[in-house]
This record gives sequence, structure tokens and C-alpha cells, in this order.
Amino acid sequence: MNRPAKGRMLRGVGLVVGVGVLLAGLAGGPATAEQEKVNMGIQPFISYAPIFIALEKGMFTEQQLEVKVESFVSAQKMMAPVAAGQLDVVGGALSAGFYNSVAKGLKMKIVADKGRWSEGHGITQIMVRKDLYDSGQITKIADLKGRKLINTAPLNGAGYLLVLALEQAGVPYDHAKVAYLGMPQIFQGMQTKAVEVGICVEPWCIRAERENVAKVLVRGDELPKGRDFQIAYIIYTDKFIKENREAAQRFMNAYMKAVRFYHSTGERGDTVAAIISKHTKVPAELVKAAVPTGIAPDGKPNMKSVAQFQDWLFENGFVKQKLNIDDLWDGSFVAKAAM
Repeated sequence: MNRPAKGRMLRGVGLVVGVGVLLAGLAGGPATAEQEKVNMGIQPFISYAPIFIALEKGMFTEQQLEVKVESFVSAQKMMAPVAAGQLDVVGGALSAGFYNSVAKGLKMKIVADKGRWSEGHGITQIMVRKDLYDSGQITKIADLKGRKLINTAPLNGAGYLLVLALEQAGVPYDHAKVAYLGMPQIFQGMQTKAVEVGICVEPWCIRAERENVAKVLVRGDELPKGRDFQIAYIIYTDKFIKENREAAQRFMNAYMKAVRFYHSTGERGDTVAAIISKHTKVPAELVKAAVPTGIAPDGKPNMKSVAQFQDWLFENGFVKQKLNIDDLWDGSFVAKAAM
């Protein structure tokens, strides 16, 4: 082949390759797409199963997102980084701090279900140190009267379990008798006998029972007023929604794909247990034995319970201003992800 003809052929090949790369880029192909960074606050709880699944199975990557997670001891501890613009997405239970922060101008929206106390899904529990249970000192909720109780954060959704349980047992809730530690510290405090009674969140509850550290007194789904109570949520910051709505939708697309995987593979299946174990550092066999998280297949939270919790906080003076619950919820992301 003479040189001019060979040169024309090479230029032709180069043109075809260049067009192919351009088309791949327009189609959002992984070879050329840049991953967009999303910062999320999490906790090492089973209720983050869909987030762990999406990270492990590359579902965020499929949506051209690089999700960077930072662990916090409580959802309330995430509020300051949210206010500083350091987090785009947070998960966890609502608290008086959430309502008060929104009332003071911190803008964020609940966008998806992340866990509820539906039947068989009481992931939040009240546990008592095993030696106190075995000795008969504390064997029922009524025995908690006058005891110092430990929660993970002030007036959060998990703490509402304590309120409901005491109410059912006819024992008044005494906020002055509640102190706060991170979930690992509650577990360690029971080991060292520094903690008598505490709130636990799976997989810490099953671990405490299996290691003979504590005995569970009641689960969230065992109380009539706790049935279908929305304990955990996915929350977007207003800045993330307004300035990067397209990425926010892609995050939800990945999240809802992970929710479907969670349900189809099995809440206590080997695959899900292995993924949760990797991200919580709890052995897979314990994860499989733990109470699983109840998550609505359509991703929609029970907003009535958000209002129920706010009513209790307001009636007891823990929040000074009642918010319009409809203003806290943006269902557009899960709706579009389901299409």
C-alpha cells in the first residue's frame, strides 16, 4: 500500500475512533464520565443496609457518583456539618434538634424511608444489663422507675421508644434521668457495669444478648403506638436539592435500586449480611440473627409518625415551634426513581 493511501486509512480510523469516544461520552459511558462527589453522614447501624449495598455493589458508581461517607455517633451530631455545607445527605433518626434546627432556618428535606418499627422490624430496643435482669432487679419496663437511662442522643426517635414503653407501663418519663453515650460506649458500659439500662440499635442488640452483656426488655414494634413508627430517614440538604438536583436524583436512583436488592435478596440473606458485616464490623452470623430493618419497598416514609413525634416534643416543651410536616418532605425523588 502506498504511503498516501495508508495515511488516508489511518486518518479514517482515527475519525471513527474519535466519533465513538464522543458518542460514548454523550451516552454517559463509564470510560469518559467524571464521577460527581456526594458527602454523606452515616452511623454503623443495620438501617443503613441500602447505603452499604449501593456502595458495595457499585450502584452509586453506575450513577456516576462518588459517595464519600463519614461516620457519626448520632444523627444529631450531623447537624453542624450540614449547617457548614460539609454534608449533602444524612441518615438517621429524627430528634428535637432536627425540628429546632429547621425552625431556626437550617433547610433540609426528608426524601426517603430508611427504617421503621413495622412488625418484625423492631431494630430499636431497650436493653438492661444481664446481671440486673438475672437477679430480678429489672425484668420489666415498670422496674425502670428511678433508674438512670442511657440514650444515644437527646430526644431522638430512638428515645421515643423509651417514652412509649414507660407510658404503657404507667411510669412517668423523667428527662433528667436520661444521659447520653454513643452506641459502642453503651455496649462497653454494660460490659464494665457502668451502665444499667440503655437504648440499643441493631446489630448492637443481638451482639449484647449473644455475648451475655444485656437482655432486651422491649422492641419498637412490640408497642401499639410504636407500630409503623418511622425511626430513620434519608435527608437531603436544601443546597444539594437546589444546586445539584440532577445528582440528588441519581443518588436516589441508586438508593432505590439497593432497596429493591435488599428485599429481593432477603433481609437476612447471606449477601446482605456479608455487606452489613463489612461496614459495621459485626460478624455476619450476628447480623443474620439480628432484627432486620423495615424499609418500605416504594421508599415512602410514614410522615404521620414524624408529626406524632413532633406533637409529643411540642407538648412537653422540647420544641418551641411546630413545623408544617408537609414542608419537611419531598417525595419527588423516590417517585422519579420508581419510574
